[in-house]
Amino acid sequence: MIGRALLVSATLALTALAIAVIVALPVGTLAASRPGGKVDGAVTLMVQTFVAVPEYWLAPILILAFSLHLGLLPSSGWFGPSSVILPALALSIRPMAYFTQVTRAAMVDVLNASYITAARARGLSMRQTVLRHGLRNGSIPVVTFFSLWFASLLGGSVVIEVIFAIPGMGRLFYEAVINKDIPLLQGGFVAIVALAITINTLADILYVVINPSLRGAHGR
Repeated sequence: MIGRALLVSATLALTALAIAVIVALPVGTLAASRPGGKVDGAVTLMVQTFVAVPEYWLAPILILAFSLHLGLLPSSGWFGPSSVILPALALSIRPMAYFTQVTRAAMVDVLNASYITAARARGLSMRQTVLRHGLRNGSIPVVTFFSLWFASLLGGSVVIEVIFAIPGMGRLFYEAVINKDIPLLQGGFVAIVALAITINTLADILYVVINPSLRGAHGR
């Protein structure tokens, strides 16, 4: 039961976080390119709005819009790729806000670094400089947040999984509490803790892959 539920929750969490990263990296980088400008102000407003949006409010709105009125996507269940879209969108809003904020802060520091100035002096455009040199260092905090959010969403998306009737870990925990199934709760918590440790370890390894200069620092 835990294995099946973990697979469902992992698929949902990865989809939601992928949406968040795809939006956050370019938006955060764009805001960092001109700190204090109009785009930066609009991005800050977006981040504050997304952080404040509760999932239990957003999920029914998405169901009303895309399922009942437009009839484009299923409102509940776990039947295929189309069943992942609405719950993943609902789950992606908050991490998207945090990823954007972290990306902006990291890229502001990166774009003011001396090696960025040197790259620009060699004739690279701002776009080439950001893609070749900036994102490598600027994405490291995003990897940290990605691993933390992924571990938390594996068992922490109870509201979304109950609203959309998704057979993941959140709904499994909910039903275990209702049925007072203590062994299932214990087994689920042990599995999630083990996965969280594994995910954080993989994130540490990924730091070195993204930026090989950190290898010496880890060695010391």
